[in-house]
Amino acid sequence: MASKVMCTLTWDDPSLSEYVTTSAWGLLRQMSPAGPITNVLTPLWHLPLPLNPWKRAEQKRHDEQQGWWLKRYRETRHRNSHGEQRWCWTKQFLDKMADKSCFAGGDEEASSVLGMMALVGVFTVAGPLSYWLVAMVHHPRWQLAVQEEVDSECGGRLPMLEDAPRLPVLRACIKETMRWRPNVPTGVAHESETDDNYKGFFIEKGTRLLPLDWAFLRNPVKYPYPEEFRPERWLEPGWPTFQEPLSQFPTIKGMSSFGWGQRQCLGMAVTQDELLVACGALAWCFNLKEKVDPATNQRIPVPTDKSNSLLIIKPDPFQMSFEPRSTGHREEVLKVWEEAEAADRKARVEFLETATRGRSGTDADRKEPCSAVPERLMKECGEKVGSWAKIKQARWAKVCRQ
Repeated sequence: MASKVMCTLTWDDPSLSEYVTTSAWGLLRQMSPAGPITNVLTPLWHLPLPLNPWKRAEQKRHDEQQGWWLKRYRETRHRNSHGEQRWCWTKQFLDKMADKSCFAGGDEEASSVLGMMALVGVFTVAGPLSYWLVAMVHHPRWQLAVQEEVDSECGGRLPMLEDAPRLPVLRACIKETMRWRPNVPTGVAHESETDDNYKGFFIEKGTRLLPLDWAFLRNPVKYPYPEEFRPERWLEPGWPTFQEPLSQFPTIKGMSSFGWGQRQCLGMAVTQDELLVACGALAWCFNLKEKVDPATNQRIPVPTDKSNSLLIIKPDPFQMSFEPRSTGHREEVLKVWEEAEAADRKARVEFLETATRGRSGTDADRKEPCSAVPERLMKECGEKVGSWAKIKQARWAKVCRQ
C-alpha cells in the first residue's frame, strides 16, 4: 500500500510499486549497521575494488537505482512537455523549474531527490502500520474502541481524512504505536557544526550524535508505564502527554521520531494521513486476531519483540487473521475498491483525451504512440495499441464493461 501511494505521488503511476518496494529495502539494508560488514568494520570499505566485493555490490545497486530514477524522471518530463502528465511531485518540480534558467544539480540529482522521497515513504509507513496490527491483536479492548469510534463518527462507511478531527481514539492508538515501537529507535545521526557544551558535557565540533529515540520515548517521567501500550496517555487529563483540543490532538506531527530542525522529516503529514486512512479502514472492515493453525487448532503467537535490525525497523514477518466484521463490511470494501479503480481509470483516460484535443485538435487518429499511457494500461486493453483512437476505444469499452 505505502509503495503504491508513494509511486502515485511521485510519478502518478502505482504500477511502479513492486520495483520501488524492493529498491527501498535494498537501500535500507545497505545503510544499516546490520547490512554489509563494511558498515561495522569500516576499514574494509577502503580495500582496492578487485578485493572489495561489498563496494562492487553497492556500486551495482546504486547505479541500477540511479538509472531507474533517471528514466522515470525523463519519461515524466517528456510527458509533461507534451501536456500528457497529470499532477505528481515530479511534475510539480518540473513546472517550478521551468521558470528558472537551470537546476544546478542536473537530471541525476533531481531524479535522486524525487526517487528518494518515494523510497523513504515506503519503509516509514510500512513499519508503523505493521506494528499497529501487532498492537491491535494484543490489545482487543483498544481495537474495539477504535471500531466503535469509527462506526459512530463515520456513519457506517470507511473513514476518510476529513473525519480525522472526530477520531481521537484512532489517532491515539496510532501515536501510541509509534511511541511503543518507534520506527527509528536509534535515531538519525547528526554532526556537531561547532564546539558545544550541554549540561557540563563538552561536544567537540565534528562529533557524530545519535539521538536515541527508543530512550526518549521511554522516559518514565513523560511516559509513565513506558513499556506498556497505553493510548489513554494521549486522551485523558492527568497524563503528562495529554493535550487539548482532542479534535487536534493527539497528532504524530512533531514526534521525536521525525527528527528536529532543518533535517526534520518532510513526510510527517503524508505519514499521518496514510496511517489514519489505512488503520481506520482496517479497523472498520476487520476483526484483527491471532491466526489458528488448522493442523493443531492452536493460536499462532504474534510476537511483539521480533523485528529486523535495520536503521528503520518493522516487525519480522508474522501470521494473523483478518476476519471481516460482517458480510456487509466485506461487500462494501470490495465495492469501494472497484469504484475507486474505475474512477481512476476514467480520470486518466479523460485527462489524455483533453490533452490530445488541446494539442492536436480533432486529429485523434494520428499514429504517434501515446507516451502517457503506461504499458500496463495497454496490456489491460488486450493488446499494445498505438493510435489514440484505438486506445480510447479499447479503454472505454473496458471501463463500461465494469
